[in-house]
Amino acid sequence: MPHHFGKVFRQLREKRDLSIKAAAGEVVSAQFLGRFERGESSISLENFSRLLITIGLDWVDFAQIHHQDRLYQGRIAMEKLAISPIEVQQQAKKVSSDMENIRQDNPFQYDLEQKLFYLKARGQVENFKTYEKEIRHFINEIESREYLSLLNHIETDFYLCIIEACPYQFVKRMTKHFLEVYSKQSTLEQVKSAQRILIATVGYFSKRGYYLRADLLIKKIRSKPYLFKYQQTYEMICLEMEETYHLLRQNKVEGLSKARVIIEWLTLSQQFEPHYREELALFHQKVQELNYTGKELYG
Repeated sequence: MPHHFGKVFRQLREKRDLSIKAAAGEVVSAQFLGRFERGESSISLENFSRLLITIGLDWVDFAQIHHQDRLYQGRIAMEKLAISPIEVQQQAKKVSSDMENIRQDNPFQYDLEQKLFYLKARGQVENFKTYEKEIRHFINEIESREYLSLLNHIETDFYLCIIEACPYQFVKRMTKHFLEVYSKQSTLEQVKSAQRILIATVGYFSKRGYYLRADLLIKKIRSKPYLFKYQQTYEMICLEMEETYHLLRQNKVEGLSKARVIIEWLTLSQQFEPHYREELALFHQKVQELNYTGKELYG
């Protein structure tokens, strides 16, 4: 077990207000646990799992804090630069230092994290030729894996940024694999991640005139039993919004009926979640842009 895990374990133990002796329990000695927390000793996977149980946590809790500690630190620092560009020079060394762990552990992830930051700053990529090198590198890396659909959150976000610029055949292959993830995975995070990509793919197909393929994908997304029904409300509203755009691209007046229902839902929801106000404005604007049915949204 890597020594740096001890530092994260100590954070968890202290947040649970437990002494070293109490956390060690019958698993290891308090002296050994102290050395492990200081990075002076390693520990077996079995004993570490038992220690997590002793402090009332599990691998998911540990992974979230460790993930936050290492993988997100560079992104947080870089996003601060985007908010305060004046501080770029003062913060440059800090950003480099924060991301050093990622660079050492996984150069591909480090490179992808940096590209993702700049792509998000520019908005979704639609010109394939402009970013052909970056996109080709990403596609080659993903397709070299035995399990194409096993993407982490950075890879998922990157794919969502570049999907509009990806080749059709690649998107088709990715859709197949993400449908498998969506139908088989049971955790809320996995389901939501797959949903986000599949919903974006509906838009990808629809914009290119593959209306039947978009229709089929919408049906497949809806066909999954909702184990996390109330936690998936936003994702399902996003699907309804994407279907509205899809219908309007075909000049179907049903899109206007659906749009009115969504606008009513967003109007009510913004009273509880302020960010829905911006969502409502963007949705209303896009509906007006796509509406060539000859009918008014409210008429």
